Amino acid sequence: MNQDFLLELGCAELPAGQIDALIEALKKSFETQLKAYGLKFNAGIECFSTPRRLALRIHQLADATEAQTLERRGPSKAQGFDSEGNPSKALLGFLQSANAKIEDLIEVPTDKGIWLAVKVNKPAQKTTDLLPLILNEAIKSLPLKKSMRWGDHSFNFVRPLYWLLMLYGEEIVNAEVFGIKAGRITRGHRFEGDQTISIAMPSEYEQKLEKAFVIASPEKRKIMITEQAQALAGNNETGLHTLNEVVNLVEWPQAILCNFNPKYLEVPQAVLISAMETHQRVFPILDQKKKLTAEFITVSNNIDKDTSEIKLGNEKVISARLSDAEFFYVSDKKIPLEQHLDSLKKISFQEKLGSIYDKVERIKKLSGYLASLPSIFKTIDQRSGLMTENDLRKHAERAAILCKCDLATDMVQEFPELQGQMGATYAMSQGESEDVYWAIENHYKPKTRGGELPHKNTGAILAIADKLDTLVGLFGIGEKPSGSGDPYALRRQALGIIAILQKFNWDIDLVACIKHSHSTFTDHGVKLQPLEQELSEFFLDRMAQSCLDDHPDIATNVVNAVKSKMQKDLLNKKREDLNLLEFLENARALNEILKSVNGEPLLQLVKRAKNIVPNGFSPIGYQELKEPAEQGLVKSYAEISSHMQGRSFTEKYESLLAFKSPLAQFFDDIMVMCDDETLKKQRLSLLFDVLSLFDLLADFSCL
Repeated sequence: MNQDFLLELGCAELPAGQIDALIEALKKSFETQLKAYGLKFNAGIECFSTPRRLALRIHQLADATEAQTLERRGPSKAQGFDSEGNPSKALLGFLQSANAKIEDLIEVPTDKGIWLAVKVNKPAQKTTDLLPLILNEAIKSLPLKKSMRWGDHSFNFVRPLYWLLMLYGEEIVNAEVFGIKAGRITRGHRFEGDQTISIAMPSEYEQKLEKAFVIASPEKRKIMITEQAQALAGNNETGLHTLNEVVNLVEWPQAILCNFNPKYLEVPQAVLISAMETHQRVFPILDQKKKLTAEFITVSNNIDKDTSEIKLGNEKVISARLSDAEFFYVSDKKIPLEQHLDSLKKISFQEKLGSIYDKVERIKKLSGYLASLPSIFKTIDQRSGLMTENDLRKHAERAAILCKCDLATDMVQEFPELQGQMGATYAMSQGESEDVYWAIENHYKPKTRGGELPHKNTGAILAIADKLDTLVGLFGIGEKPSGSGDPYALRRQALGIIAILQKFNWDIDLVACIKHSHSTFTDHGVKLQPLEQELSEFFLDRMAQSCLDDHPDIATNVVNAVKSKMQKDLLNKKREDLNLLEFLENARALNEILKSVNGEPLLQLVKRAKNIVPNGFSPIGYQELKEPAEQGLVKSYAEISSHMQGRSFTEKYESLLAFKSPLAQFFDDIMVMCDDETLKKQRLSLLFDVLSLFDLLADFSCL
């Protein structure tokens, strides 16, 4: 009979930032293993989590696996017996491993001949016998950023385990984890005496915990916090950016309205919000004009209705934090931002690549180079007020000089998440141009895949220079990504550059930029490994990924065909440039042409030609070809190759469509692989030349 299953791991306080990942991994592991065992259950495993527990409830879980008769295949019949009909060693070994006899063998016909097999009976297994095994495997699979040991035990886990609840229906599952035997006992809210609660069956889990002041569902706690916060804020707006983390800090949420001294509102709003959200996990309140008010909301894990002491305590902590921020802000403003430049010499960028000061010197040169590129200057936004190339370069280089100076300020050393923002704030207050201070704030963007991009040209130039300097430097000392490991987030840096180029429609050669960046390291006495080819291919991989992610209408094989073509040309030195806009234009054009009426028929003809022409074939010309179908293809080749010169990718692919009829006629009328060796080579040479026009654009073997 099917029963509900309940699991709860009761722990010491879990890290709030890890709870969501842990419960999701636990759920997925159970789901995968149950399906692998063939244990049926109602779709949708319920997840519960609080700071002290991870729990799952599975509805209508089968009480046992189904008995099965499986076919276990051994060697082929030819390998199973020798010429005299005696069983081979391979067959005898198979029978022994299957605990079977010669007479148990059956013959299984396949498209590769007859194989020998035996029928194996797999008995049903009780669910309660399998659940302990599933749990232990699930625990091993949990993503633990850091683990700990406790007592005199040798095992590790994210936090000490204090209790284990495992019920199948009303039955306790006989299991043990980290020396803790499973039972039916859970625990209520810590401030209610940590009372023990007996769970008779899985269905009463939430209700019994709620009576003990524990809301087991994180979604329910999230709704409670949101509703309470909105009620306290009234018509104002509550900043709930840390809501997901706060949900995992409390079992019984109680929102409390608090205040701070309005004098702190003189400090930049970003600083105050960071102090509240990042450092204290409270919610700031903004008015209808998005301006910060002198109120905030804290969420208590307390069941006491009198919250005055909690309110007072939070206000004291926030006041002290904001007082520090005010002091840092006032003292930082007394020192010109550029005066911090020398302090950057004491801040290391990377041991082998020098200081942040060295990085600033390099990105200043690289920013100036980028700002001087005609493809960038011709697209600048005239609203920025930069009317000359010299203006753009001067602003880019000035922003580069100042962009890291805030790292040496008291404010950023205390609130590192504000780097860039504080630099822009100080630059603005000290009279730097709008273009310069916006560039300082925006040069870290995008901070995540798909995140906000710089919105002005100078900021975009500086962002590319900063990211490219990091990529070139780290690739040059061998610190490149490997497998899933990417400690310096170099994939994100490359994707950020590609996203910026795409947004601003900048037609620049990344290989040339890589070379120029490399030269800035050499100028400062840093010797790098050869990296141009490897980093170019790294960018090409990211281009393909970006194309697939941002343009889902473009087929994967089309992207691979364009990528493979560019990759081969870079490797074979047929090209020395790498251009994102060219990649996108090529992929879009090829995708559209293949979706056209004649696209697929032409592709099949090209594949047929590629299968006929041998790899490494050397053409000899085809002056002796006289058949009408041959002459028709020769004429088409001459016309199409001439028409493709200087055309867009779309026009080039449309020109290639004209090959459909003459190429089809050629294959209908002509025997390419004929007995006459000279004639055969000339026909292959004609096909070779035709294919060369396709190969100019993409690697059609990927399609």
